[in-house]
Amino acid sequence: MSDKKTYLISSRREGESEPDTPRERVVIEVPADPTIQPFTFDDNSPHIFPEKDASREHALLAGIMPFLKIDQKDMVEEYTALYQKCLNGTSPDQGPRLIDATFVLMTEQLRLALQPTRNLVDRKIREGLVTGGLIDVYFDIVMREGFLLEHAAIVEAIFDTLADLCLYGRENVLTADALLRRGPQFWEYVWNHKAQLRLQSETELQVIPMVIAYHSTHRLRHGGNSQSNPRPDTFLPQVAIYLFTHAQVRNGMIQCILRPMLFMAKYGHGNIRVPIPEREEFVQQAIIDGAGPDAFLSRMESELKHPPVLGGDFFSSIGTLIHISCSPTMLPYLEGYDPVHLLVSTFDRTYTQGSVLKTSVLEQIFVAIHVHFRVYMDDFLNEMIDSKHCTVTIRGDDAVKLMALSIYILLSTKDKSLVTDIRNNLLKEIREWSATAINIESKACKYTGAPAVLSSMRSGAREDWWPSLRMLQDAPYREGLGAKGHATLLRAWTDFGRLLGLEEDKEKARHEKEARTHCSWRSCVYFKTLAPHELKTCAGCSEVRYCGRECQKSDWTRGGHKKRCKRLK
Repeated sequence: MSDKKTYLISSRREGESEPDTPRERVVIEVPADPTIQPFTFDDNSPHIFPEKDASREHALLAGIMPFLKIDQKDMVEEYTALYQKCLNGTSPDQGPRLIDATFVLMTEQLRLALQPTRNLVDRKIREGLVTGGLIDVYFDIVMREGFLLEHAAIVEAIFDTLADLCLYGRENVLTADALLRRGPQFWEYVWNHKAQLRLQSETELQVIPMVIAYHSTHRLRHGGNSQSNPRPDTFLPQVAIYLFTHAQVRNGMIQCILRPMLFMAKYGHGNIRVPIPEREEFVQQAIIDGAGPDAFLSRMESELKHPPVLGGDFFSSIGTLIHISCSPTMLPYLEGYDPVHLLVSTFDRTYTQGSVLKTSVLEQIFVAIHVHFRVYMDDFLNEMIDSKHCTVTIRGDDAVKLMALSIYILLSTKDKSLVTDIRNNLLKEIREWSATAINIESKACKYTGAPAVLSSMRSGAREDWWPSLRMLQDAPYREGLGAKGHATLLRAWTDFGRLLGLEEDKEKARHEKEARTHCSWRSCVYFKTLAPHELKTCAGCSEVRYCGRECQKSDWTRGGHKKRCKRLK
């Protein structure tokens, strides 16, 4: 038995006509490598490509490199011919047709050659493959009827290669244009065949990296930057909604999949305002008729309650989803869901319990959330006066929570540019919600749920008003706020609590009493319920108590008590 492995490839060059006799085949010999294991085509196994290994990859590239260097277009033609041979050799009803060993091998070799981040081949070779039409070949393959039902590893390999090409398109205009030219047709095909996508495990999420990479290339090619989101001219946002809803995976990737939705945001830096009729048409197509409203809302609720990765992508994208989920078309399906409340409580939990994110990042996220909240708040407060039923509703305790968070961030931020904006918005909101409370009390609001809003405001104030008032009373004047600005804010927040029936002395005594019987770590089960045993007092400030060392350590490192305790010393 020979200790050499052979790889066959055409030697015909561009411009040569097809010969009458069988054309000459060039044989290259690659030393046998024990790391190159035979391919297996067991449909019960998700893998037909062996695990990645540097020496194996080197051997694979060695088998194709001499011909890549000579003529990339000829290589594309050979790959196309091999693909057609696979189709001609089987009938459509025989199941997977692209598991021919040579096609699998060449698919993997080209995938290695086209990875831009690893630079395994010269850039000119990648450009030659692109000009040779390889991108069109890939699109022809994936848009063939039945491709999504091929062996998962083949589908994954080709989608991964297209994703790599999208990344390459960020720096190569030729590649970007070739991708974007076929993109609309491709994403429409994926949307029309979405039921064939295999989304049950991470090994089968072939299309998600391509969505992310394609959107990035499209954004850059059409003048996008960190502050603008050009509108996709494809079915990419619809596909993104479907994948977000149905992909059975929970990691940062599923949050990045929502980036194509950012153009839909009602407000934002450079974002396009989508006309309401167009937005409602999109909601009908992508959610009602596509992903399914209940499945979509359930997934959004799940991500808000237990986000796997918290960051700018998460809050920006979820905020956009909440914007479209609160649209009139979605209203009949919203019963039992409260996305605005979940957004507020998720950020509150992230900010007050500590996060892996830098404080400055959290502050910017808060500003973004606040923008979304104000969209609904303005509409809601205006509708309450004249309408019995409101399009979008806001809980009163969420309004109080965000105002209290504004105070915490205002007094602690190191970003001086935030101080003035937060102060002005906060004063405006205190006055608006104070006026709302007065209108509800005097029965000037037609909204039937107005009494519940006022009750919720009072409930939220009992939890958040006194702690934030105490911070205002104890805090030194902030640069950018000044003595006058500080006094104005302190007076407005004091009056707001009194308007809701709260008294400083009573609230101070109640909170101090609860502090003696409740654990101060917000994630503890005894944070809002009576602890069954005596709590230990912080030796540094004597103002907080914990049910054990773990809670004390968590509040010190993640809950922000380290800063507060130093101040109290």
